[in-house]
Amino acid sequence: MELSQGGEAHPPPIHSWSLEPAAGDDVQDRV
Repeated sequence: MELSQGGEAHPPPIHSWSLEPAAGDDVQDRV
């Protein structure tokens, strides 16, 4: 969790590295 997008303590913006849905974000995070 990085706070470089304006203090977002949530998962990184999916559109930042992929256009996968929130569900896919978790999968990509483990890669």
